[in-house]
Amino acid sequence: MCSSSLGCDSPAIVCQAGKREAGPAVMLLAPNQQASWRVMALNWDMGAACRTPPYVGRPTICTVPNQARPQDNLLLAAIPTQERNRLTPFLELVDLELGGKLIDPDQEIRNIFFPVDMISSTIQELSDGSSVETGLMGVEGMIGIQVWLMQHTTPTRTIVQVAGRAFRMSADVFRREVMDKDSPLNSLLASYIHAFLNMTGQTAACNRLHELESRLARWLCLVYDRVLRDEFFMRQEFLAMMLGVHRPAVTIAANALQDAGLISYRRGYMRIADIERLRQSSCECYAIIETQFDKMFGSDWRQGGRARGMPRETKGGLSQPSA
Repeated sequence: MCSSSLGCDSPAIVCQAGKREAGPAVMLLAPNQQASWRVMALNWDMGAACRTPPYVGRPTICTVPNQARPQDNLLLAAIPTQERNRLTPFLELVDLELGGKLIDPDQEIRNIFFPVDMISSTIQELSDGSSVETGLMGVEGMIGIQVWLMQHTTPTRTIVQVAGRAFRMSADVFRREVMDKDSPLNSLLASYIHAFLNMTGQTAACNRLHELESRLARWLCLVYDRVLRDEFFMRQEFLAMMLGVHRPAVTIAANALQDAGLISYRRGYMRIADIERLRQSSCECYAIIETQFDKMFGSDWRQGGRARGMPRETKGGLSQPSA
């Protein structure tokens, strides 16, 4: 219960040094450097973001994003409310920077992540220094699926492809609170991993058989579906690594899409000018990949529809798949 002098009678979430205590109703906020407190009504699903204040001896300030309901990770949003409330104390909302390493090859996986508006890339690196993306993860998935598959390490590298937010949970807690219990999240993860494995296989075929221009269109569409932003920071050398080609080849392909009015690229910022035409320009692999996720979340997750906020719950508590 809230212990503030204001006498509210609702459970409180107190954020201190980036840690949250369970409770869905209110959050205590420090409005300034003085000792007084104010209480602000907040639904936990809004996902407050925390930052360390510039002064010493005060709890961390929790700020609420401007939008009424920021995006949630679709897997977390699809589990029953009771289960989400149980897992909430173990989830920490963090900001992840472009290029940050989340999983290193053959190193113990210490954390798993549920992306909100960031995207990660799984990279296969070869002995000659070349690399290629074999899969990406965003709002629809979980980074660190190897842990769910009972593995402690993996030969691939996972990095932040598009900066943004994700819910972080330690791998040990994930094993204890999800894998070792009858959590409905396990069933969703099984479906997700099947869809992700389909993505990796389709990506391998795409990289071998399709023209670079259509592959680039496919890749940009996958990114757009997961961030729902028209513009995001993206270096051309990063694009080249994702597609397994040299930078000049990416420049030629990007120029072709730009000349067609589908994208624009300037000073490291990629802007999607016409997503529908870009989807039409992508190879068949785009639809094959996303169809598997449509079966889980409904096709409107790619347009920012219902499933982007909180998927419907069936009697069993899981999201209602599309027909």
